[in-house]
Amino acid sequence: MEGEGVRIFVTRYVPKDQPPPAGPQTYLEKYPPDDLFKYYLQEKFQTAGQPPASSPPGQWFERQSFISLRGTGKKLSIKELLEVIPAKKGFYTLHYWAPAGLAEKYAPVFQRVVQSFQPLP
Repeated sequence: MEGEGVRIFVTRYVPKDQPPPAGPQTYLEKYPPDDLFKYYLQEKFQTAGQPPASSPPGQWFERQSFISLRGTGKKLSIKELLEVIPAKKGFYTLHYWAPAGLAEKYAPVFQRVVQSFQPLP
């Protein structure tokens, strides 16, 4: 996979001087996750059904995209899963990022993270 590995991010968004976006879809459109890679093609997250059973209530998204590998000119297919969980005054984002060839193998790890996630009170 050209040195690219699987990543799991958990972030919390709380706006300082404004109300939070109306819902997970609006939040994702206005404040997409800070990708470590700024060379994505323009794919957007799509709604992807329900999160895994026994996870916090939220909205599930996915994205298939490509990144350009630094200095090689090659493109790598990426699969991402995202759960956006409404929280008091903002949102939590649980984000799974994996090269397409590794995505299915490590998706159960991400599902365990999602199922065990406990938002702060």
